[in-house]
Amino acid sequence: MFMNSHYRCLSVLSLCLYPPLPLFM
Repeated sequence: MFMNSHYRCLSVLSLCLYPPLPLFM
């Protein structure tokens, strides 16, 4: 589920990638 959020955030705005970036890594 978190993976889906990551992709969605990317589509919404690059800024949103900031929070998921560390979590995903």
